[in-house]
Amino acid sequence: MSLKRINTAITQLDARCELVKGDGYHYFQYDDQDAGIYETESVMVMYTSHLSTDRWLSEATDFINVCKRK
Repeated sequence: MSLKRINTAITQLDARCELVKGDGYHYFQYDDQDAGIYETESVMVMYTSHLSTDRWLSEATDFINVCKRK
């Protein structure tokens, strides 16, 4: 499993969302310039492989839903 593969799957959910690897953690960013929404959320997971693809997608779905309510 790679960050690129997970982001490809996340794009199918919502192209405005991306998973990014930080230093010892990951974070989601959501950028909808038309709506004026830019949000981030940290996920305290060191390695991308520590969560399954399904779990990453579940986390992304939850984050996207929060962002869309703003």
